[in-house]
Amino acid sequence: MPLAYFLAAIGCMLTGKVYEYYEHHVALKKLIKNLMLCIVGLVLLLSVGLVMPPIAIAVGLMVGYRAIYLLSNLEFWGLSALVFDVRQSKRMGSVYKGLIIQRRSRHMFLF
Repeated sequence: MPLAYFLAAIGCMLTGKVYEYYEHHVALKKLIKNLMLCIVGLVLLLSVGLVMPPIAIAVGLMVGYRAIYLLSNLEFWGLSALVFDVRQSKRMGSVYKGLIIQRRSRHMFLF
C-alpha cells in the first residue's frame, strides 16, 4: 500500500505539471474541452484495467482516482477564478459549501 500512495503522489505531481503547462499555452475553451475528454478517457482506462491482477488494480485505481480528482478540481477552481472576482467571494463560498453538502449526502445514501 505504501507503493500506491507513493505512485499516486508522483502521478499527482506529473498531472499538475502537465496541467500547468497547458493552462498557459491553450485557450480556456479548448483547455476545458480537453480536460473533460481526458477525465472521461481516464475513467475508461481505469474500467478497462479491471482485468489486471488485484495489486495492479488497487494501485491503478488509487493513482487514477487522484489524477481525476486533481484535474476536476483544477478545472473547477480555474474556471471559477475567471468567472468570479474577489468581491464575489461570498457567492463562491456558498457554491463550494453546496458542493461539499452534496458530496456528503451522496456518500451517506450509497453506504
